[in-house]
Amino acid sequence: MAELPLRLTLAASLSGNRWHGTWNNYRCTLDLASVHSVYYRRPTRPKFPEQMTAGARKVAKTEARWGFGGQHRRPR
Repeated sequence: MAELPLRLTLAASLSGNRWHGTWNNYRCTLDLASVHSVYYRRPTRPKFPEQMTAGARKVAKTEARWGFGGQHRRPR
């Protein structure tokens, strides 16, 4: 998560009970449909560009928290 958004991008949507989209970083592109579980080790907070305004940084932090937090939830 610390690579977001400087070196990692996430584009995701939930359809039924499946995630669709991709994770992209400088090493690879991962299709979310191929992910069955994730080992979340030593999570750190995302780093944002220094030139972001305080308001933009607050929105980005909230979006990152909810975006990543929602990745593990599946509707029943």
